[in-house]
Parts: sequence; structure tokens; C-alpha cells
Amino acid sequence: MLRALPALLALLLLAGCLNATPSGPLGADPVRSDATIPRLQVVAFTDSGINPYQEAFAASPAFEQRMAATVNASYTTLQLSTNGTLADRMKADAPVLQSLKPGQLYHFAGTRILAISFLNRSNSLSPEKHVILDDVGHGTETSSLVARADPDSLIVMAQVEAQICDDGRCPFDPSVAEALKWIAAQPWTDLISISMGVPGAPPDSPAAHPEMQTFLDASRAASSQGKLVVIAAGNLPNPTLTGYTAGPPWVIAVGGYEMANRGESATASKGVDVIANFTALVAAPNATNGTVWTGGTSFSTPTVAGTFSRALGIVRAEAAKNGTRDLRLHATDPDPRHSAKAYRDAMNASAVMIQATDYDPTATPGNETPLDRALAPAVPIVSPTQEGWGAVYEGLAQEIATRVLSGNLAPSSEKASTAQVQAEWQAAREAYWP
Repeated sequence: MLRALPALLALLLLAGCLNATPSGPLGADPVRSDATIPRLQVVAFTDSGINPYQEAFAASPAFEQRMAATVNASYTTLQLSTNGTLADRMKADAPVLQSLKPGQLYHFAGTRILAISFLNRSNSLSPEKHVILDDVGHGTETSSLVARADPDSLIVMAQVEAQICDDGRCPFDPSVAEALKWIAAQPWTDLISISMGVPGAPPDSPAAHPEMQTFLDASRAASSQGKLVVIAAGNLPNPTLTGYTAGPPWVIAVGGYEMANRGESATASKGVDVIANFTALVAAPNATNGTVWTGGTSFSTPTVAGTFSRALGIVRAEAAKNGTRDLRLHATDPDPRHSAKAYRDAMNASAVMIQATDYDPTATPGNETPLDRALAPAVPIVSPTQEGWGAVYEGLAQEIATRVLSGNLAPSSEKASTAQVQAEWQAAREAYWP
């Protein structure tokens, strides 16, 4: 999932105002009187942190009012500098940034960001890592794709230690599982996007690694509560079945696809639900604006999450016209608008099947640098085991929403063979992860 990130690669495929405004639990809506305005979509991440100065996450006052009416939790609002370079702003805001503590939920005024840190200060591999702030860049990059795909999405960043335990006894730091557990317990979150995992999806035992069981329990709980859990398949050409991040049947495993030359990424894991952009244009993590190119299923995943989020927003907007502004998802529901399964089925039916003849080896990936061409080679897709239900991109949000609103969730007859293969794959997942 990850591109070349030294601190993470061992594990993953993956003038400042000092005023802090504590906000109590927010149930009623004292700001918004228009019953036709729906709640925001809330997409949560477990990742390396976030750059709150990036303009990709800027929000209007109207957005922040909707945020206050959406989030039923206590958080502290902080005002950061808005002038100068990133270094200038961080220097001016040093007292604020140094005051941030793990376990506290923060909002940065003028942004679409809520953030909480689960940093493990006992981990000797990263004793100087900043709370909330993204020292690596990965969390800023992944979350920026959701921010772009859905302008009504609220980003919740749960910062974690993104490397193996310093004692070597666990495949990733327990903070990852604890962050997911916290997200699952928040009833106001809608989707979870996870771009990390153990390379190669090796089989493992919860008895040997308790944090594995915590992660499994949390992802299952989140799914059973109606949250859509979207997880990167990984950047090694291994089946995902045995991996406890992307393997379980209750999560949506996302593989890689090159939009420019219309081919499946050779380096992405196999056995997935859908595929999405492997090479992506993301917010520059070490600046206040701008973009950079990068690659990996880390970035395929938030593209799918963002598409889901936008589709949910379209459905919520339609429901709000009839006075329902707090439409929430359940795992299943007779009304497709309230059913996470319906959204998943609608995505499967809408995903675009890619044929081997579609592949264009003469086209370069979106990023034309030699690095990314080497990182993300594309090959013809020859079976559903490589592409799952097909490719998902931001433009499918309207079709997914239309299917949910109409209840037309069945795949077309052209997808009959794909549906059979995917049903068999899902059955194998259910048997392996009962």
C-alpha cells in the first residue's frame, strides 16, 4: 500500500491563536434550522496523522456548523496560523502543537478535520513523533482523496504507530487496533478507510498476536453497526484471503488499477472486491497547498471510500428533501437507503469491468515519472480474480446512489460470470473467517 516510506515500509503494504474551545457532547442542533440540510458524511482513517494546514482540508463556516450538528462527541477546537509557509506557521503555532495529547479529539478551525492520536510513547522506534501531525505524509495523502471526492465529507484521522512493535513481537503496533476499536465505537462515523496491513497477507494466529484479535473484533463490530470498512489489499501479488486486514468477508478489499492504460496493477494483491486508481494525485503533505503524484493500493482505497461517501451524500440530500436529515446506515435494512449492504451491492453492480483488450501498453500512468512507472506496472486483466467486480472511480458515485434510491442492486447479465466467481470468493472468505 505504501510507496517508499522508510519508517513504515518494514510493516505496511501497505500566527497561531492559543485559544482552545472545548465543545461538549452535541446532540441537538442549535445552529441549523433548515431541516432539508442533511448531516455530513464522516470518513475515519487509521493512518500516520494529518497536516491540518493543507488547503485540501479547508472548510467554510457553513461546513463547520454542519459538522457541529453531525458529531455527537466532545472535542476541542484549535485555531492555527493562516499566514506564511508551513514552517512559518508551525513555528508560530509551536505552543499549540506541543500541547496536543494522545487520546484527545481535536478540531482545527477552518478545516474539515477531526483528529485523535493513539501514539504509543513507549515505542522506542518513534519517541519523537508529533501528536496528530503527519511526520510521514501518508495520512495526509490518503485522506486528501476522500476530501476531494466528497465535498461534504468530514475527515476523522486516528493517528497510529505505523510500524512493527519495537520488541518485534507483533506485526504492527497495538495502537492500530486500538484506533480502529475507538472508531467502531463512534456511532456518528459512516465509513472507515484503512491503508495499512502486513505485507503478503501471511496467515497468523490471534493467540500469538492479541492485537490481531482486537483488530478483527473492531472491524467486524464496525461492519455489523453499518459502517462501510474499506481496506487496501496490498502491494504484493499475493491472495488476500489469509490477511486479517483485507481478508475477512465483512470488509471491502481494494486492489490497484491504472486508469491511463486501463490495466490492473501487477504489484497489487489478488482476490479483491474492487480495484481503483493505483497511481494518484494527492495533496502535498509537506506544504500548505499543491499536489504530488504517488502510487499504491493505499490510494486506491480512499478513492473507493470517497466514492461511497459521495454516493451516501447524494442519497442523504434526496432524503432531506422529505425531512429526513439524519439518515444513518445499518448493516442491513429493508430500505436500501439505510443499508450498508445495499451500498456495497450497488458498488459491485456499478463497477466497470475491464477486458484484456482494453489494456493500452503505450499509455503511461497518470504520473509520467520513471519512478511511478516502475512502481506501478500495468498488465492486461484476464479474470475476476484480478479485478473483483471491476474498477471504481469518483464518477460512479451518482450511479451507486441512483441504484440505492431505486433499489436496483442486481448486477447486469454481463456480469453473471463475475458474480459467480465473486460469490465463490466470498464463500471462501466466510469459511476462513467465520
